[in-house]
Amino acid sequence: MVLKESPDLNIGRTFTNTFANRYQKTLSVKMNLQSQVYTEKNPSSHSFQEYSNSFHHFIPAAAMEYTNFQYGVFYEILDLNVDVAYDYPTPD
Repeated sequence: MVLKESPDLNIGRTFTNTFANRYQKTLSVKMNLQSQVYTEKNPSSHSFQEYSNSFHHFIPAAAMEYTNFQYGVFYEILDLNVDVAYDYPTPD
């Protein structure tokens, strides 16, 4: 039996600067605060085959995007993404 739960909270904010018919610049910042609970159990009638393990980790993620749109000239997008991932051991 494996239980894997990941409750999270998403927070974000966008800032925009516009000059009519010239440019539009946007900065977006987003954060995902997530907690991961991973529980694994292997019940058995033989004690040497019983296995139980539980893990709890904080796995945040963040993203930032900058957009520069110069009307009629160019459109530029810059992205930065950061996240964390965990792998868990199994009895196999």
